[in-house]
Amino acid sequence: MKKLFVFSLLILIAGCGQSGRLKGLVPASGTLTFNNQPVAQATIIFSPQSGNNTARAASATTDANGNFTMMTLNPADGVFPGNYLVTVEKTETTGEYREEEGSDSRSQKIIDTRQIKDLLPVKYNNINTTDLSISVPEKGNKEIVLELSGEIDTTPKHPDERFKTKLLQNPQTCYN
Repeated sequence: MKKLFVFSLLILIAGCGQSGRLKGLVPASGTLTFNNQPVAQATIIFSPQSGNNTARAASATTDANGNFTMMTLNPADGVFPGNYLVTVEKTETTGEYREEEGSDSRSQKIIDTRQIKDLLPVKYNNINTTDLSISVPEKGNKEIVLELSGEIDTTPKHPDERFKTKLLQNPQTCYN
């Protein structure tokens, strides 16, 4: 009987919580273009600027027409009002990463032929080099326009090389 009561109480408590929605979020959506063309399948991240203590980072992926709707915790739930730095990234990966058996049962050979090619200017994919920022008002903004321009370095890079470059650009970042 006591176990049934505790179990019922746990069910009741779980059902009375928020449905995973954070209070204070407002809508934030818009369009992403590069050289006046919509960008599909790009990742957009809003990072709170210093002094924006109540905000959290938010992200979105653009659709085929370059449209996006930001999310903080759940799809399309929005962002907290405030000022954000905006980073945008779109890449293409080729090659493969696999492990092969070595000459004995204890050795393995790692084959890593992956190459990552940036499909947008790299200045936009780093918080220290992006020149994009946005201020989201208390009522939100459903007409955000992010316009990118510039040259693309399409030289394929190994993932380790891209990681080292980003780490050098932002040495305060801790990667565990």
